[in-house]
Amino acid sequence: MKTVMKIIYLVWNVILYPGITSFDCGTYKQFILKTVDEKRLNATFHTTNKYGKNTCISHCVRNTACRSVNYSRKLLVCELNFVDDIDYPTFLKSDGDFQYYLIDKANSTSKSMAQQPQCLKEYQECFITQIGARACLPFYNIKAASSVNAALGKTVYSSSGSDTSYVTNGQKTLEGSETDHARPWFILDLGRVYEINQIKTYKYHDSATCVNFDVRIGLTTNVSEMAYCNSGSQIQNVIIVCPRCLVGQFIQLQMNAYDNTNCHFHISELEVFAHAHNF
Repeated sequence: MKTVMKIIYLVWNVILYPGITSFDCGTYKQFILKTVDEKRLNATFHTTNKYGKNTCISHCVRNTACRSVNYSRKLLVCELNFVDDIDYPTFLKSDGDFQYYLIDKANSTSKSMAQQPQCLKEYQECFITQIGARACLPFYNIKAASSVNAALGKTVYSSSGSDTSYVTNGQKTLEGSETDHARPWFILDLGRVYEINQIKTYKYHDSATCVNFDVRIGLTTNVSEMAYCNSGSQIQNVIIVCPRCLVGQFIQLQMNAYDNTNCHFHISELEVFAHAHNF
């Protein structure tokens, strides 16, 4: 069934968008920011066999979810990654069969085809037609769920090990506080991989010994493997938006490094609005 869908998909594009051929051929080099030999990024969402390198790069450029590529000339395997080594450097592993390519999603013949700062609500394949117009179609193997509060009812861990169920129970009037120690933190487990749109925290009171906290997002709970998103304040309700779309399952909130004194970290409620990766 998948093979039939691929054939229909390709034939449809050839008929409707004959300019795809010129877009695929000879232009892939301009989209490669970096090449790393014998490396593979462990963050693949789609794999295709019997693909040439040019076609592999071209598919990443056109797919709005793709940030980087693993390609094996020996195996003719093309892997599209939903993150890159800039945000997740520790995911780049040694593999003699592959080359890793960082793709420049901003270097496109159409600005609307570039990777947007905020997360996209659906994944698409985008093409340039013969008359220079942009056309996008849903990517057949990837879907994104509607943006919801992905944090509701999810597990939260804390630096003190105390009960933190109040953080995601939907009630915004209960106090939550970490024990008095240096740089306390919370880690939220969303249970699956999401593209994070925004994070909202609700205050409990207007004063605190420490104010600012940092937000990091990752695919593991290892802080060194998390990407920095932005900062917030615990003495007011804040909406935190990352400067670019970040993908992850775990979100860490930790008191800022500038606040090294012992302090409490108060949160009434934590909300995360995101789109789930359904693949």
